[in-house]
Amino acid sequence: MHIEAFSRGKIHASPQENEDAFILVPHHLYAVIDGATDRLGTRYNGMYAGRYAALLVKQTIEEQFMLHDRTLPELAVLLAAINQRFQAAYRDHGILEQARSNATYRFTATLALIEQHADHVDLTLVGDSGIRINGTQLFQMTKDLDHITSLLRQAGWQFLLQLDMDSDEREKASRLLCFQGLAFIAGADQNWFDDKAVTAIRSRAMAQAVHDLPHVPPSLILHLLDHGIVHGQHVYQNNEATCLGYAAIDGFDIPNNLIETHRIASDKVHSIELFSDGYFEPPADFGVAAWEASHQEVERIDPAKVVRWLGQKGTTPAQWTDDRTYLGIRSAL
Repeated sequence: MHIEAFSRGKIHASPQENEDAFILVPHHLYAVIDGATDRLGTRYNGMYAGRYAALLVKQTIEEQFMLHDRTLPELAVLLAAINQRFQAAYRDHGILEQARSNATYRFTATLALIEQHADHVDLTLVGDSGIRINGTQLFQMTKDLDHITSLLRQAGWQFLLQLDMDSDEREKASRLLCFQGLAFIAGADQNWFDDKAVTAIRSRAMAQAVHDLPHVPPSLILHLLDHGIVHGQHVYQNNEATCLGYAAIDGFDIPNNLIETHRIASDKVHSIELFSDGYFEPPADFGVAAWEASHQEVERIDPAKVVRWLGQKGTTPAQWTDDRTYLGIRSAL
């Protein structure tokens, strides 16, 4: 068996703030966990909420693996144990009732999980971390919601190109627009977007989103453009009643239809790769070197993430767009 692993925090000066984590138990268990950056900037036990969430998920999975004699319980039991750990943490920090009633107060994480058995391999995806099998078969749940807010940021960026500002200031302004939304940007600490700009940006982003996502009702697109990530995203978290619903580990129930699971015969699996969404373009080859080379190429072509690879944030001199983690396992399995 050949194993390679790599994890890098996005903030150059503070690599310890990395909100990704991974689990590696050769021949048994592999996982990549991506803690979501907290919309409120809150710290728990000295850590940002995303790192705190990732470590809670990692600790619970490892404990459950040992408690069940080096195997995982069924998925419903595992997620229930994680939820119990999260709710205990909310209780410890005095925010359980706020978290119960408003997803904005929850710390969250995604999970890409592999459990290896003698005759099969089980894959589980909760959120948008990914898994690739044999270098060709990709499993990753993308969110239409992220595409809409990324189009909002792209439209804002294109408008800001007309103004006399440096790239760092443009990044700050476009990121603020994406997070606050068009209806709230006037009240934010900014001097870039007047009413005329807001109207033009809304029109441009709306037209592109309707074109790209014909299955999403225009009213939902408009709501997200106007409310942004901070004011609009939480209503879709673990919400199966809407086409924009997405799965997140947050201490509360996750609808089954928002979780992706697969079972593959062991003799069909020759390599397994798990990765967080800090990698925008999976390379053709296996291994850390190939994935890092792909990352560098993405950064060379589109560091702002507004042209070829759309994102809610871009790279700046101080930080990458996101934390990134890779875990690769190659035969013999």
